[in-house]
Amino acid sequence: MTVANLFIKYRAVGISGTLLKYDLYLRNVIRITKKKIMLKRLLAPAIFILVLITGNPFQTNAQTCDPITRSQLKEMLIQLGFEVKVLEATPGKEKFEVKHVKDGFNVPVGYEISASTNYIWLTVNLGNKFDDYSSKNAQLIRQNGIIQPCQFYVTESGRLMMGLAIENRGVNNALLRNKIETITAKVAETNTYWKSN
Repeated sequence: MTVANLFIKYRAVGISGTLLKYDLYLRNVIRITKKKIMLKRLLAPAIFILVLITGNPFQTNAQTCDPITRSQLKEMLIQLGFEVKVLEATPGKEKFEVKHVKDGFNVPVGYEISASTNYIWLTVNLGNKFDDYSSKNAQLIRQNGIIQPCQFYVTESGRLMMGLAIENRGVNNALLRNKIETITAKVAETNTYWKSN
């Protein structure tokens, strides 16, 4: 029914123009509501089909969980703004060093990827080991429970070390920086245990 026909119908019955406007308003609301309902009925299946065809279009790309290579490790250290020294250049055995300063301590951290490529090792040389019968050894072992995931250990050549192993999966600059902060902080915090008198 057109507006003119409604106007004639309302005039004939003696209904005012205000009621005509109200009636037109209600008819318009009903018409718009019907269109919205119809649109929702059509839109929901369309979105469902889109998700089926393309996967979730709203999903963000996750970071890769592939292990990083030795050259990528060196590049990440450079990207973090560190001066990288190559300690071992033999392919497959590359080892790098970066000199950090934490709480007044110079902390040279070694970086290498294990032979299996499953782990990235951050190591700090703390000097010669203590005498086998020194009470310091028991103190270091007790500290291992406190400083986890870092650990004190002694190399075959008799060097006292602190190490931190990182699983070589999904490593990015932020994670690497966090692990560097962890090991350098633990070295500084435990200096009374590893420093020689």
